[in-house]
Amino acid sequence: MIDMKIGFDLDGVLCEINVAFLRMIDNFPLSKEKIREISELWYYREVKPLLNPIMIMAPNDKGYIITSRMSYLREITEEWVKKYCPNLELHLLGLSQCPDNPKEVKAWINNMTECKAKKIKELGIELFIDDSPEVVIDLRKLGVVALQWGGRLPVWIGGKK
Repeated sequence: MIDMKIGFDLDGVLCEINVAFLRMIDNFPLSKEKIREISELWYYREVKPLLNPIMIMAPNDKGYIITSRMSYLREITEEWVKKYCPNLELHLLGLSQCPDNPKEVKAWINNMTECKAKKIKELGIELFIDDSPEVVIDLRKLGVVALQWGGRLPVWIGGKK
């Protein structure tokens, strides 16, 4: 019998996220494409765990990971989850990378949040934990019980939209 279904975001919740390193990889020149690819795969393979979900789950809870990571990272993500979170069921949404253009970021976040909300509802998840305060607020507006864990700063300035 399952007591509760709990969902977790991956980057920034279950594993650390180093935005500066990822942006550095993004800025490698296209002529260095192989270096970009190797660096990105190394990053996702070696990223360190942050939260051990077992510490907040009861013995009969069912755990899920819902991440918006890109599809080409599926295999390396599955390996990481098997190593650090073997009892959680992975759902990789395979969305595009967050755009660099600040004018496009909000639309990307809205789409990602809607995709996460759809998957959360489809799986019957009762609590979802995300590191982004903006995503948590938007998930709640979509009827998802969500909790912020982690230190990612909001997109808006001064804590207000």
